[in-house]
Amino acid sequence: MSNRQLNLLFKVIKTMMSVFIALTMAFVVILLVSEQPWAAIKGFIGGPFTSLRRFGLVLENALPLLFTGLGCCLIFSMGCGQIITEGAFYFAAVISTMVAISGLPLPGPVLFAAACLAAALAAAVVCLVPMVFYIRWEANLFVVGMMLNYILLNLGTYLLNYHLIDPSFGYPASYLFPPEMKPTVLIRGTYVTTAVFLGLALVVLLYLFFYRTRWGYNIRLVGSNPNFARYSGVSLTATYLIGQLLCGAVIGVGSACELFSRYDRFNWYALPGYGWDGILIATLASFRPQFVPLAALFLSYIRTGADLMSRQSDVAAELAPVVQSFMVLFIAANAFLKGTQQKLRVKQSRQRKRAGKGEEG
Repeated sequence: MSNRQLNLLFKVIKTMMSVFIALTMAFVVILLVSEQPWAAIKGFIGGPFTSLRRFGLVLENALPLLFTGLGCCLIFSMGCGQIITEGAFYFAAVISTMVAISGLPLPGPVLFAAACLAAALAAAVVCLVPMVFYIRWEANLFVVGMMLNYILLNLGTYLLNYHLIDPSFGYPASYLFPPEMKPTVLIRGTYVTTAVFLGLALVVLLYLFFYRTRWGYNIRLVGSNPNFARYSGVSLTATYLIGQLLCGAVIGVGSACELFSRYDRFNWYALPGYGWDGILIATLASFRPQFVPLAALFLSYIRTGADLMSRQSDVAAELAPVVQSFMVLFIAANAFLKGTQQKLRVKQSRQRKRAGKGEEG
């Protein structure tokens, strides 16, 4: 087994053990605080599979996590820890709303595509801003992204209140989206739409981009060793900019899909939280796009199960964030299982040396 394969194996094992430990701790908490623990555990684990509609809830909640997780994989694979994805997701929804209610004489599917394209461009520009500040003035990416999130929130609120608002509606919200532009529902009684196929197509495209193109290789190389990448002739500036643009485009498309699948009007007066979740999804997926769907489904499953558990027992739905927190703590802990991994490396190295001496003899 090569060192690369060994590292990947241990990342998978580390993630699985982190999930197992987090769930075990959750069960212990349930046993300690609940008067009906087995009913709570049953609702938490089996609740999402008790009906097609409940399983549909898992799928619909996983869709925005899928898009933001893919976008965060691009950013964090370059070694750029920033949180602009939250504001980009929100602002992309504002821009796609402007296109949707603009009255353009376009067929429904074409109008949906135009709104997605506008959202992708808006989010790409937004994600580009912190990187430009970093490249030009060496600004802190985390701070710029955090501050820009709230600038975008207030800008979006202004546009909603003064340019998009429907005065005849009961509370502040935009005009209705044209019904013909909304994606087709796949599971009745849920918001699972044909946008799922668009998300899965992006998973395949990003996988091919990451592992079958020169730019994808450059992004991974810059993230693992920027100095070596620079000495190898890779342009760090171009790589950073391309990664940011692609991240924004993916998140923008996801924002439009979430908006038109689940809502009839735009009425977001707060950041939706999917950008923060994307960081968690990318971390669970080890920053590999092929694992993002599994991570998104798992996190959505936990949240759906916790919500169903809170309805069927005396345990609150806030158990889900507890599980998430423990998973992140163990996955982010560099020392977790590091000793075991090093022992295997040494053992494997010794076996190779013995095999080499045997061949020489």
